[in-house]
Amino acid sequence: MDRLRSNPVDQFFVDLDDAAPHYPLHHTHVLRFHGTPPTRDRLAAHLAARLHLVPELRFRPGVPHGRWERSAELDLGQGQGRGQGLGLESRPEPGLGADLDRQDPEPDRQDPEPDRRGREPEPTADTRAAAHLRIVCLDRGAPLGAVPLLDAPPLDPAPPLPDPDEGFALAAQTLLEASLSPLGPVWDVWLLYGYTPGEFALAYRAHHAFQDAGAAGETTRRLFGPLDAEPMAAVGGGPRPRRPAVLAHVPRVVADLITPRVRTRRAFAAAADAHGTRVAVSEPVDLDYLRKIGEMHDASVNQVYLAGLCGALADVFTAVDPHVCVPMSTALPGEEGAALGNRLSMLRVQLPCSESSLRRRIELIRRRTASARKPERRACTSAMIRLCPDPLARWTVRNYLQPRRTQLVASNRALPDGLSFDGNPAHTALFVPPLIPGHRGFSFFSTFGRKARLAVVFPAASANWQAVPERWLESLEELATLG
Repeated sequence: MDRLRSNPVDQFFVDLDDAAPHYPLHHTHVLRFHGTPPTRDRLAAHLAARLHLVPELRFRPGVPHGRWERSAELDLGQGQGRGQGLGLESRPEPGLGADLDRQDPEPDRQDPEPDRRGREPEPTADTRAAAHLRIVCLDRGAPLGAVPLLDAPPLDPAPPLPDPDEGFALAAQTLLEASLSPLGPVWDVWLLYGYTPGEFALAYRAHHAFQDAGAAGETTRRLFGPLDAEPMAAVGGGPRPRRPAVLAHVPRVVADLITPRVRTRRAFAAAADAHGTRVAVSEPVDLDYLRKIGEMHDASVNQVYLAGLCGALADVFTAVDPHVCVPMSTALPGEEGAALGNRLSMLRVQLPCSESSLRRRIELIRRRTASARKPERRACTSAMIRLCPDPLARWTVRNYLQPRRTQLVASNRALPDGLSFDGNPAHTALFVPPLIPGHRGFSFFSTFGRKARLAVVFPAASANWQAVPERWLESLEELATLG
């Protein structure tokens, strides 16, 4: 199948890209490894061996809107003009040329013969997958100016940054700000090294119009998970539900669209700067610790995350409690593992940041997020997205996310387990979200193995967001002491 129907959420992000072609709208799954970074050829070979598992990587937004088109070649959007990719201009980034894009971590080193007992088969050297690779050394010996580094201080050439987390923070900033390939691919894979001794990172990035966080996570699992996984189905759109089945639930969805506008339009008249530099910060915590807090308060782990976020944002939103968008899956049966496009909607929730009682705060969170867990609400939202005429559905998505109504997104996702490269398991995985233009921030709660992590992306001018992850940990401690 060479063409698949897209949906209004996909088109919302295409429209955003057309309106602001230099604004990064990608999200990133990052894996950190101990050891020596692979050569470019080895990484390209690894991807080539797995392309049959991820057929969605051959699709791109088509013209006119409303379709995904399958490319015969993997070099999606190469040399295309606006409308043929995502509206990205076909010109190189300042300082980012072929030399950097093709450099190997160790040019004179040869890949050892793979161990056939437990490692992947060595594919042919081709491949077009190499067009989607970026190799970046964050050390003094490499051209630091090749990628925007958010005015980061110069790195000490000997030794590199001694703190792995501090060094990796620089790598994460690079991934956040650097746009996708100027030739137009809607996804790429990065190898970053040099930020700390004995470690490297691999990252899969996808434009939000191309995949939501769940679909990108499934792609990451097939690129760096077990090689015997079943190929993903690049499912587009899905069957249209019958209209009578959803009419009973339409009023509650419409009310969610209308009511918050009255409460927020005056309090947040000024939107955040949509063109400034973005910053990402994060903090990890033990997942079992969050589960214990949830058991104390009869709450899910995600509700504990939101309750902690209330305390963390109390100093950020001082005038009025903010409305946040919490993701809600709209996947129909058979679409849960779909790899192409966006299958989610957002439930708008007002965070009770001004509530001084911690017990009352988590109780309000439980009550306000309960409807997102009801199958009827999910079915209604899913049906409305599919049944509405495209212009109305796209207006609805914009209405949900406009800065005067919603100030940030508070998302969550369990990252895939068992990820590795060439037999080397990832010791850390995290997700770096995009920032919707005009929003005050984007909060993403992820779990990987026995760890959970809060990552926050915000405009660099909003200095009071820098400490949000640390304040989140403090807020969790307060919830834990309630008993």
